[in-house]
Amino acid sequence: MIYSSTIMSEHQGTAKISENGSRELRLSELRTGESGRILRLVGSGEVHRRLLDMGLVTGTEFKVATVAPLGDPIGLKLRSFSMSLRKEEASKIIVERTNG
Repeated sequence: MIYSSTIMSEHQGTAKISENGSRELRLSELRTGESGRILRLVGSGEVHRRLLDMGLVTGTEFKVATVAPLGDPIGLKLRSFSMSLRKEEASKIIVERTNG
């Protein structure tokens, strides 16, 4: 994918904007109450496979339910269940925000 620009925001960190105009950021950068859609997973191996097995696939919509005070773990609500991810795992999931 070719990126047209990179923007900085104290709320988001660094977000890339693709040619189609969508903002891409890591799941670990979202805050409590924000919603998003999974664009892709970065990496490979056992953790990657486990994330896919848990339903974290392209197109899945979710809401960040909780973020621990130090940012780890991150609680998500997706489909009909809740799950928690370590910040390291969440940083391997590229998402787009679906709310302001």
